[in-house]
Amino acid sequence: MELLTAQLVFFAIMTLGVCIWCHSLIRATQLKSVGDKTTDAWTDTISGEQHPNVDCEIGSKLVRGDQETVSRAIAKSILQHGTAFEVTERTAIKVVAKTTPAAQNTPAGANFSEVGFALRPAGEDTVEIVYCADFGKKRDRMRMIALGIIWGIGLPVILIVGIVTWIYGVNAGNPGMRWMTLQAMHIGHALWIPFLFIHQHKTLVAHSKAFLANLLTSVSLADGVDSVH
Repeated sequence: MELLTAQLVFFAIMTLGVCIWCHSLIRATQLKSVGDKTTDAWTDTISGEQHPNVDCEIGSKLVRGDQETVSRAIAKSILQHGTAFEVTERTAIKVVAKTTPAAQNTPAGANFSEVGFALRPAGEDTVEIVYCADFGKKRDRMRMIALGIIWGIGLPVILIVGIVTWIYGVNAGNPGMRWMTLQAMHIGHALWIPFLFIHQHKTLVAHSKAFLANLLTSVSLADGVDSVH
């Protein structure tokens, strides 16, 4: 392999690797830490106003009925899962529940640590239920693991493989040895791992949204409550 060709191949591989590394860093950083939530911050968020101290997944559903009846139906639907949840607050306009860490049988899809439901009038005998699911420590844990791999494994591998390939591959005196430049592609083994945890987080969120959608569907089937089509 000619020296110029080896250099071009090397810079192409390393540039692509650095771009993937930067992309994984940005994606992992976007798994924000929720931080400390005040009661006002939580209430604002489940009432439809995103608060800077609350990072959660939001969804909504329209049902027919009065707020008190719908609120009771939500609490009853949550408590049907036994000890998996604890309803910490219930009023005609708000229901807040936390998952119980010690619960033996946590429902599939209940990956959040806390969920709030805000109930607000949306027309005659119609209530809009807005939920806000907080993933708390699970989101923080995946973020820290991904960042640890990115900084502790990904970056060192890029630097070490890059330096070794540049010295012993690109600048090898024997043109035949310059084919070792292609060994730089091995940096990919360390670059894909953070995306595994990022994708896992997306999967947990998707499963939780499905769980909450089913929960609200069960609410719409309760006595005194009807679904709005």
